[in-house]
Amino acid sequence: SLETGASTIVNPLTAWFLVERARQEGHGALIQTAAAGQLGRMIVRLTQQAGLAAIHIVRREAQAALVRDLGGEHILLSEEPDFTKRLAELAERLSATIAFDAVAGELTGTVLGAMPPKSTIIVYGDLAAAPCVIEARNFVFERKRVEGFWLADMAEEIGLVKGLRLAAMVQRGLKDELQTRIQARHPLTAGRESIDAYEAAMTAGKVLWAMGGASEV
Repeated sequence: SLETGASTIVNPLTAWFLVERARQEGHGALIQTAAAGQLGRMIVRLTQQAGLAAIHIVRREAQAALVRDLGGEHILLSEEPDFTKRLAELAERLSATIAFDAVAGELTGTVLGAMPPKSTIIVYGDLAAAPCVIEARNFVFERKRVEGFWLADMAEEIGLVKGLRLAAMVQRGLKDELQTRIQARHPLTAGRESIDAYEAAMTAGKVLWAMGGASEV
């Protein structure tokens, strides 16, 4: 369908690469922010498929319920007073030494600071639209790392042949673990209104713009 075709590449491949890295490197568990978003939900399903433990961070209880309905077990609300303490305890108990951050801002430093020594956080989004705030002790004394992830760089690194094979594999999961929820479909002429509606309820799903035979997300 048009809806499925418009959501075939970026989120599914990004989710697959991130979870596959955690699996290949043998991390005890992973942490992800924005777990109730479309890509976050893919990570929830992929970790279950791979048998990986995961800590899912959301902002509100309604978002926690969405992740819980997908089978997410360890769910934390970032706006709760004891969030940092609970995250540190859970990360230590599960050996969560890799994290995927779509939010940035202060949350990047909070998550990295709660993780065990020698952990890595991979920033792949900027939902907070703010600089990452990280204490120097994480690098100097605890030997932690911060990396960035951009799918275009990964595609260039793996090459065309492997990229096409991965794309074909991902497409087989678009109706299951890599599915994307579309909350609305609008004409291109309603661009500003569509963006405003999406920003007001991003967890509800993506907004599809379409006119004639062309489409954009």
